[in-house]
Amino acid sequence: MKKLFALMLALVMTLSLAAPAMAADQPLWQQLGYSSQQDLLTWYGISQTNYEALAAKAANFDPYAYYAANEQEFWEMTAQEYMATYEVTEEEFRQEMLSYWFYSEVEPLLAQQAIDEAITAVGGVPGRTNVMWNGKCIQFTDAAPEITNNRTMVPIRAIMEDLGAEVTYENRTVTCILNGATITFPVGGTAATVEKDGETETVTLDSPSYLKNNRTYVPVRFISEASGYDVFWDNAARTAVIVDRDAAIAALDENLTILNEMMQKQYAQYDFNKAYEIDYTLDGTVSVIDTISGSKNYDFGADMTALWKGADYEINGSLQLGDVIDALMDVGEIYADEIPAELLPLLKDLDFSMILSSEGYWISVPVLTYVLAQEYPQLSGKDVWMDVGEALGMDMKELMDMSTALVSEDATIGSLLYDSSILSMEMMGEMDQVSYLYLSQTLGYTKAMLDEILGDDTFTKSGTSYKWTMDKADLINLSAAMGAPLTEEDLAGGDFSMEMTIRSNGSVDYDLTLSINDYNVVSGGYTDDAMMTLTMSGTSGALSGDMDLRLQIKNVTDAKLTLKYTGRTTTKTPATQPPAGDEILDLSSL
Repeated sequence: MKKLFALMLALVMTLSLAAPAMAADQPLWQQLGYSSQQDLLTWYGISQTNYEALAAKAANFDPYAYYAANEQEFWEMTAQEYMATYEVTEEEFRQEMLSYWFYSEVEPLLAQQAIDEAITAVGGVPGRTNVMWNGKCIQFTDAAPEITNNRTMVPIRAIMEDLGAEVTYENRTVTCILNGATITFPVGGTAATVEKDGETETVTLDSPSYLKNNRTYVPVRFISEASGYDVFWDNAARTAVIVDRDAAIAALDENLTILNEMMQKQYAQYDFNKAYEIDYTLDGTVSVIDTISGSKNYDFGADMTALWKGADYEINGSLQLGDVIDALMDVGEIYADEIPAELLPLLKDLDFSMILSSEGYWISVPVLTYVLAQEYPQLSGKDVWMDVGEALGMDMKELMDMSTALVSEDATIGSLLYDSSILSMEMMGEMDQVSYLYLSQTLGYTKAMLDEILGDDTFTKSGTSYKWTMDKADLINLSAAMGAPLTEEDLAGGDFSMEMTIRSNGSVDYDLTLSINDYNVVSGGYTDDAMMTLTMSGTSGALSGDMDLRLQIKNVTDAKLTLKYTGRTTTKTPATQPPAGDEILDLSSL
């Protein structure tokens, strides 16, 4: 009997030690707890190719090595201690670590898979340098683009003919004719001449052209910009994106004539060579409804003055939040004895200043200075400016040059949309996401949406004015057209209406009403009584405007807000940097 017991015990121990090895021999999808390989592929959205690559890597997976390298520091215990503490078997431990490893491996693969799919969708080749024109990648048959000296080089005949140019080659000199411009350069050099409208300009290439396999390569940026096009580099997609800016803006503006006329009439009231001072005032009241103890009113407000000239802005203002702070104290969100006596007045009258110019972007908020001074006593008693531009890594000159272009007499709705899209694409690129590859698609979607909502045919002329309206039915139809259909139930049985009137001087009157009805839990439907209403009306002009807003929630609150602004020319000039002697704080150093 003892021999039999010893034999059984040895068998159990052998099986328990063999279990991890047996699990490792299972397919990866089974080791991860899925019922089939397809279930795993569907859940994660990965391709068969990526799965097979991960399965090959998982064959040598060591859960203990993975835990020591990636988890032990966080849990502050060894693998054996972890299993004992959380009552995890060795097989469960292996599966858990394998799941962590798989997710860490699949995440970058999914990101690259999405990039490859995006490139393929526009006719590009993943893993290769591509060039996009008019929303599609150019097909290079016998010579492909390449990166040389950190520059995107392209075979000139293939790209220029796709752009619609005439290309000739004689005595090692290339001549291209496109959009009324004649571009000439010798192969191997860095100088080129561009003739257009009777003027000749000499351009220096940032990388010399060269011959390879009987094809002439040139920098894509040079040839695009010399042809009058914008060119962008999408690093995540390894794609140079060429865009005809003028054509893109014209397409956006095609059905926005009325809005552009409105904008130009407003811009005509500015002298862009002068400085302007604009005063803003905001007054509001929040009534908290209490039918037992009595309702209470809390007032708040703000005053702000903005100085503006060209690309430079200086803003100074104050928020009056005394009643708001008192209200938070009343409901116990904050307690008076928790706030230092010298901090309370800074919170109740919250002052702020901002300077935004081509030299930088700074803000000064005394209440933040007070808080920071508790950690950094050297700031106490000083006028402190936080360098926001430096902290965000912003190229202020580029940003303000774009701002100047946006607010100019030549600007249109189309140019505003184009330039703001470029800015958002740049920000996406800085986060290593696919960016400019989506530019054409983004502009196309934006055009379709604006044409549907605010296109010329959505306005009705009335005398010298144009009137635009949208009701609940229009909103439901629009949502369906935009691919996100709403229903009556989504709007909670309420109502929606919006009106806009564009006056002959470019000013705009607007009025909006939104209501959501109460829900009867007994009948299971919406009543005819409003549970919430929101109304907003006002006038917006170049140098003056006002807005009234009211939010009512049944038996809860009644909030009212009024905003007004007036502007005028001034001899004052906005500051372009903080005053000498003030403390400049680099937020990234904190």
